[in-house]
Amino acid sequence: MKFDEIKKLYKRIDIISEANLINFYANRLARTKSFDEKNSIIREVDIIKRRYDSFYEYVFIRFAQDSSDKFFNGEFKYIEDNEDEFKKACVKFAQTLLDDDDLDKLKKRWGKYFFDKLEIKQNLFYKDVIGLNINENKILKEISDRRNAISISIDNEIVTSRNLITHLTSPDREKRKKVALAMNKNNVKSKDFYAEKYRDLVVIRHKIAKRLGFDGYLDFSDKDRCRIDYDHNDIINFRNSIKKHLASNMHIITDIQKKKLGVDSLYTYDMRVYFKEHNTIPIKDPYLLLKKISENLKNDSPFLSKVIDKMFNDNSLDLNPRKDKAKITFASYLHNFDTSFIFTNYEANHSEFNKFITCLSYALLNYQSSYNEIIEYTSPEDDIIRAYTTAFSFIVMNFINELFLNDAKKYATAYKIKVLYDILFYCLISEFEESLYLDIKTDIDERYEIFRKLHAEYFPFISVDKNEFDVGMWWLNYNNLFNTPMLSINYAIGDISGLDFCNNFLDDKKDAFKKMNTLMDNASKEDFLTSIKLSGLKNPFIDDNVKDITIKYIENLANEYKKI
Repeated sequence: MKFDEIKKLYKRIDIISEANLINFYANRLARTKSFDEKNSIIREVDIIKRRYDSFYEYVFIRFAQDSSDKFFNGEFKYIEDNEDEFKKACVKFAQTLLDDDDLDKLKKRWGKYFFDKLEIKQNLFYKDVIGLNINENKILKEISDRRNAISISIDNEIVTSRNLITHLTSPDREKRKKVALAMNKNNVKSKDFYAEKYRDLVVIRHKIAKRLGFDGYLDFSDKDRCRIDYDHNDIINFRNSIKKHLASNMHIITDIQKKKLGVDSLYTYDMRVYFKEHNTIPIKDPYLLLKKISENLKNDSPFLSKVIDKMFNDNSLDLNPRKDKAKITFASYLHNFDTSFIFTNYEANHSEFNKFITCLSYALLNYQSSYNEIIEYTSPEDDIIRAYTTAFSFIVMNFINELFLNDAKKYATAYKIKVLYDILFYCLISEFEESLYLDIKTDIDERYEIFRKLHAEYFPFISVDKNEFDVGMWWLNYNNLFNTPMLSINYAIGDISGLDFCNNFLDDKKDAFKKMNTLMDNASKEDFLTSIKLSGLKNPFIDDNVKDITIKYIENLANEYKKI
């Protein structure tokens, strides 16, 4: 078993020596005139990067598997202490490559996308912003510590951030309302703290962007998210299309939702509940769950089935929760050992099932990307990852009956509705963030008012009881807004392409699988729009395309929803 062999062969690499070797190749690249030698140097540096990346991924896996393991705690600390030197060497090599006289010829040999990403990353690292980054991380830790310490008592039951989603999706409406009101009360207590910390984050990020030569953080974020083929104007147009075609037609779904729940109005605490009795439970054993997914993919996508079976054969799965195991979900690819690794804390509930499927789809996408020539290609960007993971989830819905113990169709329908709510919320967060980064002097009360206004635009079908629940503070609960700024819109854009795939899947299953395979092949080799175009999917930045995708999806979903 591959992963067991890695354990036996494990040896710490000398990060400083590896960095020095890359610096040596950078100097050699700057001196040589031979085109063949330049290509050989690129390959040699890629080998070093693969070695380092495999070392890093393996240490992180072992570190996450057992927090009490002193040896791998020490190995992870060794990486943290020395990784900056390795990154600096990579930056030096990349800049030398971008300054090369044969750049056009090298682009033809290795691909334009590689050099486009390389240039973007260089612009983000050429000046020292370490001090600002340290301050940013310090604030994020303060916020994280505050969130982790929060607990709410509801009917003698303790609600924390870890089990919150279970309570917010309870079939007991009164309980959901109590939780929402308790969250609101907690936000009232914490709002000054969060507002102050968020203001500090906005100011620090603005300074980082200015120091790196950008007009402001919005310009920086486009580069930081590797948006090569679209910019912020496209994002603004996309959000407007979502308001026009999704927010304005969502009532078709929510009218059915109200009937299913037996209520006259939907409130924020009703948004994640789609049936009065919603007690569907997935298979409890994650290894059996994965086996069944593999079996169901054999006919339509034998490659994906083989990749899953390989993970079983490699023993590169750690799926069950246990003491001292990190409470996170991730997928890794160890380049030098040709093996993917899935790490979850699976429990048989909706939230963990969703994470499980997303993690699996990312592992499959990463494995396909490993066939690329150089390591910079192997990390697809967030927008294309989301498009693929959403598309893959819709494929899983096709055989959902085999993955749930009861009422599987209810889960499938609920997931399809949830995607629509997610798109709206991601766009709301994106526009909210944008307003604050455009005017970093916005005061606390103005922020809450901005969010209330945007909530009314994106969720006009949701009732707001202003006397009980201040929706203006809802943003305080959204971690990504603090931790990964300007990322949410990538999820929304990817989800729309996922809806497009779903529409295709309903029309022609065989053709849809071809499109998905093409999407996988190009996800890390081409920019987002090129990948989408090559896959035969629609450009999500064209208003008519968003209209066609959302209306067709909503019509199909409404017909499905009514029948359950």
